Amino acid sequence: MNVFVDDLISLFCIIDDFCLEFEPEWRKRQIDNSKRNRKS
Repeated sequence: MNVFVDDLISLFCIIDDFCLEFEPEWRKRQIDNSKRNRKS
């Protein structure tokens, strides 16, 4: 059981590290809604 918990914690840490690096880059590449011009 302890090995499973350690693996789960390790997986969580890997995913968390990924999100910490991914999210700022993803936000930089998002389209800013205030700059979009839409014709109605």
